[in-house]
Order: sequence, then C-alpha cells, then structure tokens
Amino acid sequence: GSAAVEVDDGKDDGGGLNDSLLRCVHILFGHEAPITCLALSTALDLVVSGASDGSVLLHRVKKGTYVRRLCGSADNPNDQSPISSVVLAEQSGLILVHCHANKSLRSFTINGNLLASITTDQTITATAVTAHGDMVVCGGDAGALDIYGTHDLRHLRNLPFQRLNAAENRSGRDGGRRATKSKSAWPVTTLVFSDDFQYLFVGTAGGQVWLSCDPKKRLEMLDVAINKTFAGMI
Repeated sequence: GSAAVEVDDGKDDGGGLNDSLLRCVHILFGHEAPITCLALSTALDLVVSGASDGSVLLHRVKKGTYVRRLCGSADNPNDQSPISSVVLAEQSGLILVHCHANKSLRSFTINGNLLASITTDQTITATAVTAHGDMVVCGGDAGALDIYGTHDLRHLRNLPFQRLNAAENRSGRDGGRRATKSKSAWPVTTLVFSDDFQYLFVGTAGGQVWLSCDPKKRLEMLDVAINKTFAGMI
C-alpha cells in the first residue's frame, strides 16, 4: 500500500514548524509489490500508482478509496514488466504508462479503457504534457525529444535538439569556457513546462539545461496581449 499525507502549513509560536505538520490521512491499499512511481491530480481527485510487478492502480485522493486497476496491453493483458513512470493528463483525463524493460507506452482513460499501446524507439526518462493535454513530450536515453498524441499515441515529431544546436554550442560560451559538442547526445533527465506553456526546460545527464519555445505560440499570445491593450484604450 501507499500512504496519503496531509500537510499543515501552520507554525508554532516560536516561528518553527508545528508538530502536526504532517498527518497521515489515508493508507492506499492494493499493491503487492514495491511502488515505483506516482501521479496525482487534485482536480480529478485521483492518484495513480505503478509498481514493480506491472500493476497500476487508481485511488481517490479525498476519501482514499480504491477505484480500479489498469490492465496491460491487448496482446499481453497480464504483463508484469515493472512500471517506470505514470503520467496523469488532467486536461484530457488520460493516463500514460511506460515500462523501461520493454519500452512500452500505453494510453488509458480514467475509466480504465486501453486506447493505444506502442513500443518507443528510446527508453523514456522524462515526460511533460502540453497545455490542453492532447500531446506529451517525452525525453529519453537517446538524448532526443519525441512528441506523441496522448489519445492514440501517434508519433508526431522527433526532435534531436542537442544535435540541431551543435553549431550554436560550438560558437557559444559557457561560464567563460568555449562549449564543445559531445560525440553523442546526453540522455534527457527531466522536462518541465513554464506556467504559461511558452517554454520547455530540458535537463540532461551532461549537466545542461536547455530552454526551448514555440515561436508560433509566443506570437499568438503576443497578438492576444496587444488586442487586449488596444481594447482597453478604446
């Protein structure tokens, strides 16, 4: 099982942390193997947990009640490959499950229906869902970014961003030292969008943080801002 912990932001009179800062409000049962990953959405009142025996369970956050278990792929419904990561896209209500062992990526509805299952080219090490929840950006051990549709897992684009920017790296400078291009791209370790989804931050095993943006989206947001400004002046 897993435990749900409630956080109290109160402080004692001396300005320190209150003794009741953390209180266990639920223990979520159902797993029979070590839990390897979690995904949470307070908006959907769901927590998704994956385990080393391939099980994926859904629980309610507020009441701590068991909801359902997600099955494996259509070809192998009893797949026991360890779950490496789970993603809960609350905008679209979809759940993505990835296993390093077989490079499988599956998409489920929160009702437990399997929508799609594919085998990825690279082992996924980081994920970030877009603003509308219809696409997911996946970083992997090959050092590239793959973009998939969250509903059908259709591969939309591959971005070998470290190689595409090699020329800029050679001509740029990093901390007073000229940056050099490695023979192979560094594995992606983490991905995160900015709050407005204009920028995507990409961390790599080489100690670099790459910052990328969608020029089209930035122009659209600029146009909206300008229209609002002129509307306020009329």
